[in-house]
Amino acid sequence: ASHLLLESDSKVVVQACTSEDGNYGNYALTSRIKEILHMNWTAHVTHIYRESSTAIHALAILARSQKHVLQVHTAPLIGLVALLDTDSRPTYAM
Repeated sequence: ASHLLLESDSKVVVQACTSEDGNYGNYALTSRIKEILHMNWTAHVTHIYRESSTAIHALAILARSQKHVLQVHTAPLIGLVALLDTDSRPTYAM
């Protein structure tokens, strides 16, 4: 079986993807996500705090500044590996 984990720092996006209500914006995108979630997959949609994913936040900022709709990177961006390392560490004192 295939596995899908969708994490978003937007509670509205999580709710739009998991709700049966169709009153959310970008119907085409949310309906396609719902189709994928209802396939024979193990799927989880969860909310994460923006502060817990600095690498994703950095990529989102980069994407907003690009002119291209899709950009594929063949190697990690400079600085991204360090952010991923930081994100993988617990943020609480043990």
